[in-house]
Amino acid sequence: MADARQTSQNHIATWDAPMVGSVLIGPGIASYVRIPVPGTQGLILSLRPPPHWHGSTSAIFIRNPEDARYGKPFLRLDYGPNKSTHAIDYHWNIEGKAARKAFPGITNHMPAGATGEAIYKGAKAFRAAGRVFIITGAVLDGISILTANRPWQRTLQVVTAWEAATVLANQAGKAGAAVGTMIEPGAGTMIGGGIGAIVGGFVGYYTASTVAGVFYNWAENTHFIPAHEIAVPSQ
Repeated sequence: MADARQTSQNHIATWDAPMVGSVLIGPGIASYVRIPVPGTQGLILSLRPPPHWHGSTSAIFIRNPEDARYGKPFLRLDYGPNKSTHAIDYHWNIEGKAARKAFPGITNHMPAGATGEAIYKGAKAFRAAGRVFIITGAVLDGISILTANRPWQRTLQVVTAWEAATVLANQAGKAGAAVGTMIEPGAGTMIGGGIGAIVGGFVGYYTASTVAGVFYNWAENTHFIPAHEIAVPSQ
């Protein structure tokens, strides 16, 4: 998708890279951002467990970012032995007043069904793919800088695009989570937040990269006319 093309200005082959960046880095960033979930008293949607919680079998979390050990209060989608059904299945784990208030239709150890299974498997795959997207996208962005006939312009595009992708993935994910919660609290929250983050990351990277390139060209081609000297009367 990233291709080399001849520029009309100097006929030097350069990378036309915003699209490949938005395709790879946008979703990659979306898999890492912590998305604020409206109406949950500060809980965030994340594909990763709290930093000090090792060995979790859950795939996706709506958790407290301040609790580095367990993330309580939380709602998480888990796969494993279920104390309620005495079977190994996909189920919800929910703890804490804020989580129960935000998702009143979900009880602890409640089976998540086919929808929960699909979300669980999708979250697992997206988390793994996101790491690959980030690494590959970063390498290709580095190559695009090294091979560009205007490396400073491409550097500005890359730095701006990464920042914009992060911000927009976060905010679009927040909006998506709000919409998803209105449709189905819990499962809808996770699906809406994920879709919003992916779209936001894609649009943020592509738009910022394009705008930064236009701004660089404008700044480079702008020439300021020196002001006329004004004689200052002697005192």
